[in-house]
Amino acid sequence: MGAGRIVSSKAVADATGALSKAVDDAGFSGRVNNNNVSGRGNGNVPTDLSSITRAPASGVDLGNVSGSGARGGDGGGLGRLRNLAPVKFLTNKFSSLRKTDVNKASADAAAVRSKPSTTPVPEAKQREVVSNNLDVESPDGQAVLKNADDLAKEPSVSKTLQKWGVRGGFGVLFLMLLYKKKNPIEAIEEAGKDAKDAVEGLSNFLNSIFELFKTLLALLTKNWMVSAASSCCCVLLILLPMFMGGARSIAPRRPYY
Repeated sequence: MGAGRIVSSKAVADATGALSKAVDDAGFSGRVNNNNVSGRGNGNVPTDLSSITRAPASGVDLGNVSGSGARGGDGGGLGRLRNLAPVKFLTNKFSSLRKTDVNKASADAAAVRSKPSTTPVPEAKQREVVSNNLDVESPDGQAVLKNADDLAKEPSVSKTLQKWGVRGGFGVLFLMLLYKKKNPIEAIEEAGKDAKDAVEGLSNFLNSIFELFKTLLALLTKNWMVSAASSCCCVLLILLPMFMGGARSIAPRRPYY
């Protein structure tokens, strides 16, 4: 045997220990068995790594990962409310309580509040719109109103109602009439989306005004002649009425006979 093929047992042990440490540091599990290896050379050289498997990261239970967790979860959102008893009851009973056509009911609600606004809608007005279009005095109507009240207490629902200036069970039914929905969650989702769009639209408008102001300020700062001319014009506009008033006061008046 050549000198290059002679490997001491100590060198093999050191190499095996180093390999095991590297495997552990890389996040693998498994053990290198010196007595169960294959390959050329000394039987103690580890060349078969098939027993090494990738271990999951510490603290992660792969058997307990759900779709909602992967999306960050609904938290206090509306998705978790779809299977609640009040939602199912409202969905099943709402259509049977209608006293008017869906389009007329939506128009009646829109006449009171068609866009998101935190200005409160008087409760009497909400009650009037709902009562004119739904039979809330019947036993089923009273049960629907009770379930709508329970649903309105949910934080995510209450938050959307506040953005529309409505509240309680009548507020939930009001939005259902407005959006022509028999499922309260669908109506509230659309109401929330419209409220968000309204806020974003206002924000974009204010940003455009701010950018215009910045552009005008930069123009006046870099061009002193424009700034001076603008200032003179403003002074003239202020003084001109004063001069005209003085001229009228000293002008001779024609006698009237």
